Amino acid sequence: MIFDLKVALRIMGATILIYALLSLLPYFRTKNYGFLLSSIFMFILSAFMLTLPAESIVDGIRDTIPAYSALLMIVIIVMMVILIYLSSTRKLKWRGTEIFEMAADNIEESTESYTARPRPIMKIDYSNSELREFAEFLSRKLICLTFKEDNRYVFMPVKTGEEIPLLYKPTIDYEERSWIAFDFDGNVSVNIAKKDYFFYKDDLDFDQLCDSMGQLFLEFFELFKKGNEVRIIDRMDELRVSVFQ
Repeated sequence: MIFDLKVALRIMGATILIYALLSLLPYFRTKNYGFLLSSIFMFILSAFMLTLPAESIVDGIRDTIPAYSALLMIVIIVMMVILIYLSSTRKLKWRGTEIFEMAADNIEESTESYTARPRPIMKIDYSNSELREFAEFLSRKLICLTFKEDNRYVFMPVKTGEEIPLLYKPTIDYEERSWIAFDFDGNVSVNIAKKDYFFYKDDLDFDQLCDSMGQLFLEFFELFKKGNEVRIIDRMDELRVSVFQ
């Protein structure tokens, strides 16, 4: 704005274009279409800023705005409404907070029970293809970030507000975080990080909490295999956790 209104519009458009490109990375990482829609929205907003004549701002948009800019403006408003709807209905919300609250349901209190080690839960039967599809579902619905290793899938719950550094890091040391692992031999294990354990206001029995977390994901897996994955989302929505948590 110091130099020229046209320069300001172009710099804003270029900046938004960079954000649009960056917002594609979460889509490729999770395959959540909300991220793709958000990126498209920013691409269109960038195009609007880069092509809008500066005189339209000075003389009044209503009288001087070109037809293509008017069309872009209409698309921007429509997409903004859609994105607000998706956000308010938790379609773009990371679900880690719900996961930890559900796992802590009916867990007894116990002082100094935390141990920094994974806990084996149980062994069940499933196919590798079922496990792969389940991992894709958890990632797409923003319940977990998923990692495929040579002999297992690792599911890492992510709370809202934690996702940005995780999505843009080239590598993540998830061994230091909370995770649930399903290996290709049917073994299920759980690790709860100290910072997530102290996320709870009460000192919960650590072994019970690990068991509960493992059982929760086993329930999710059974619902998914039966085609009732909508019930998983319904259970989390029933907690009414704020979209900002």
